[in-house]
Amino acid sequence: MSRSDLSIGAARRMALAAQGFADPAPSGRVDVRHFRRVLGRLVLLQLDSVQAVCRSHFLPVYSRLGPYDRAALDDWLWRSGEMFEAWAHEASVVPVALEPLLRWCRQRASEGETWAGLHAMATTQAAYVGQVLDEVGRNAPLLAGDLSDPRPRQGKWWGGRSDGRRALDWLFRVGDVGITRTGNFEKEFHPLSNLVPEEVRSLPTPGEHEAQRDLLERAARSHGVGTAADLADYFRLRLAEVRPRLAEMVEAGRLQEVSVEGWREPGFRHPEAVLPRRVDARGAREHPQLDGDLDDLVGDDDAATDPGPLELRVVPAPHQLGAVLPHVRLEVLDAVAGFFEV
Repeated sequence: MSRSDLSIGAARRMALAAQGFADPAPSGRVDVRHFRRVLGRLVLLQLDSVQAVCRSHFLPVYSRLGPYDRAALDDWLWRSGEMFEAWAHEASVVPVALEPLLRWCRQRASEGETWAGLHAMATTQAAYVGQVLDEVGRNAPLLAGDLSDPRPRQGKWWGGRSDGRRALDWLFRVGDVGITRTGNFEKEFHPLSNLVPEEVRSLPTPGEHEAQRDLLERAARSHGVGTAADLADYFRLRLAEVRPRLAEMVEAGRLQEVSVEGWREPGFRHPEAVLPRRVDARGAREHPQLDGDLDDLVGDDDAATDPGPLELRVVPAPHQLGAVLPHVRLEVLDAVAGFFEV
């Protein structure tokens, strides 16, 4: 196996291009074609109900396309049949074609590899969880507040969530129900079969190692180049399981191992990753999984893939919007603020 070298500048340009920042800006009204292009690059959009600027899934699309109709994006994500909500990079929206590659994760969740409280509830209150599942089947789309027996609990934050909400979360984690979102981001629960088409659900279930390799290939395509930790984090895979999969992929020619200037660990480059001479980072503002709080463009403070001058921090205060959008001139910040409603 040979190892090629990349300068840190080349690695940054490669990552930005893989993330879609080298793609041409829309020449007219942004529509579903542009949303597909962005998700074709990113593969997923992380969701978060906590917002500092606006809903987290709006930010990466804005940073690549500019202003667009957020209701149109939400309608495409949850009503087109092309995407579905899944537990991937935390709660995320991903293409329905990815559903078979996530089945092993759901199987592990059903065996207890998820939040301990959810698994304990599913074990000790199995009859109630089954009742909730039956109710989703009869009344979908179903809001948690519409359950006939929500079983409220006392407590603060997550500790005060009703048994009904926890049962629905469990059923989502193990793949028995799926989620769409209302205009105010509230979850609507459906049988997963209502959201993922039969032609996808009927596909054979790949083995864990095969699924992990396929997920890592998609992560590498979206990164362009990254360390094992970078690629593992894209779908929240365990690094100890990822390292042997990456070795297999390098051996098979699905990835190229590279050394990158300044990185403490080897990098892995997707064979189709392009290296532009220059990237106009007019929109290089948000990380694909930006949660509106503290995520960086690529990697994190301790990552081997130090993004250097491309790092940014998102801050919630409106008067600090210039820190959130470092490439936007001050005279247009008012327009951006209006789009984000801050």
